[in-house]
Amino acid sequence: MMASMAVLPVLAEEKTNPAIPVNLQVGQTVTILLKGNPTTGFIWMLEEKIPADSPVQADLSLVARPADDISCGAPTPTCLTITGVKPGEATVHVVYRRPWEKGRPSVKEKRFSVTVSPAGK
Repeated sequence: MMASMAVLPVLAEEKTNPAIPVNLQVGQTVTILLKGNPTTGFIWMLEEKIPADSPVQADLSLVARPADDISCGAPTPTCLTITGVKPGEATVHVVYRRPWEKGRPSVKEKRFSVTVSPAGK
C-alpha cells in the first residue's frame, strides 16, 4: 500500500519570501512557480545537486502550455517542486541562467530554506 502524499497549494514566486522558511511535514509537497522565458535560452536549474541523504527532494519542470497557444517567445513558468522525505533542514538553491555560459553569474537566483518535520506534527 502506498502512502498518500499531501500537496500544498501552488505558490507564485512573488508570494514567497526567502527569509521565511518553507515548513513541510514528511510526505508533503510544495510547488513554487518561478517566472521565466526559456525561449531566450535562460532556464531555472538547481545550483547544487540535492544530496541523497537530504530531508528534501527537489525537481524542476516547465509548465505545459495549451496546445492551441502558439505564442512564440511567450513567458513560460517553471515549477519548483519540493517534497519532504525525512525530518531535517535543507536549502534548495536555484539559479536562472543559460546553461552553456559557464563561469558567468546567473541573472536571478533563489534560495529556499526548508524545514521538514515528522508527519502529523
